[in-house]
Amino acid sequence: MNLNKSSVFSLLLSTLLLSSFGGLPSAAQVDQTTVATVAPAANSESPRLAAIRAMVRQAVQEQGIPGYAIAIVQSGRVVFCQTCGQADLNNARPVDENTIFGLASLTKTFTGFALLHLIDEGKVEPTDRLDKYLGNLPDSWKKMTIFQLASMRAGLPESRAEELPWPQEMRYLEGQPLAYEPDSKHVYSNPSYRVLGTVIEAVTGMPFLEYLNQTIFEPLQMRSTGTCESLSSTGRLSSQYVGPPGGQVRRIPPKDPATNFSAGMLASSLHDLCAYSMALLDHKILSAAAYQVYFVERPALSTGEPCPWAYGWGASVNPNIKQRVNGMNGGLPGVASSIMLLPDAKIAVVALANLRRKPVYNIAKRAMLMYVGADASGAPNEADAVGQGQ
Repeated sequence: MNLNKSSVFSLLLSTLLLSSFGGLPSAAQVDQTTVATVAPAANSESPRLAAIRAMVRQAVQEQGIPGYAIAIVQSGRVVFCQTCGQADLNNARPVDENTIFGLASLTKTFTGFALLHLIDEGKVEPTDRLDKYLGNLPDSWKKMTIFQLASMRAGLPESRAEELPWPQEMRYLEGQPLAYEPDSKHVYSNPSYRVLGTVIEAVTGMPFLEYLNQTIFEPLQMRSTGTCESLSSTGRLSSQYVGPPGGQVRRIPPKDPATNFSAGMLASSLHDLCAYSMALLDHKILSAAAYQVYFVERPALSTGEPCPWAYGWGASVNPNIKQRVNGMNGGLPGVASSIMLLPDAKIAVVALANLRRKPVYNIAKRAMLMYVGADASGAPNEADAVGQGQ
């Protein structure tokens, strides 16, 4: 059988994931009208997947994205994988399923997961006040609850214009008034998730990254997940690029993980994020009650307004497909990352890029809509996405 390059990547990715998750479902468990074989030959790929592949290839070329990787997972296996372009333009290193990209705000989904793991263990309660775990706080911070921080409704601002390493930024913010009355608004806030990282360290007595390794990465065999700094010696780290549409791109250094911390410090590969997405869809590690909180429960604000975001994920019913979607994007200069989960259909779409522009996120959204047979012409624009911060 003659496999093209993308098919070989799909086969390798699926083989690696099967070693972690124990085998393919039987034919009876998979709807063959929507799911192609794991590694189809170029001339036998389903029309739907072929259309997605063509769309991705065209969009990456038109947008001038140096490197891009996308996969679709359903029912415990990778059904679509495509990698395009270069991880590094200087040495023409092509992107593959093990190329490591920055995640930016996708980090927050791991922070939420780690926090819920501590809640499962009875070490933290969502209603606990912040001063139970951290000392020397200003009065306005003492009454903040874990849940308020996890759903970004605690009164903290989005970010400072010029950020500092987190311990310094936290000291600065403690001297400032709250941006709003807690519970009255949902304001996307990187400091909220950095505070939660500090709480996790205080409760566990471990560095944040070490706790993630122990709780998530090692159990799921995510061996290519860490920070750009910790993974720099692998030879698989993607460079990050910026540049105007239609113009020449230039390479920039990754952001300091000490600044982003638990709001945006992580980097990972397509392979590892597929393993992570499968675990989330199969409710691994966390309890059923934790997953209900993680993906479903979104209590309204004190004003009665809805708050669709908590523990790292947005939750909504997509009007095009009439299904619940949990989604999160990450964005920094040189980083555009996305995960969309359709829990009822056991589908995940994972996408990573080393250039951030508004239309980059639409590629994954269109792929998701096309895969489920919905009209992709009205895919939401970047303003509709949650998690465009760091």
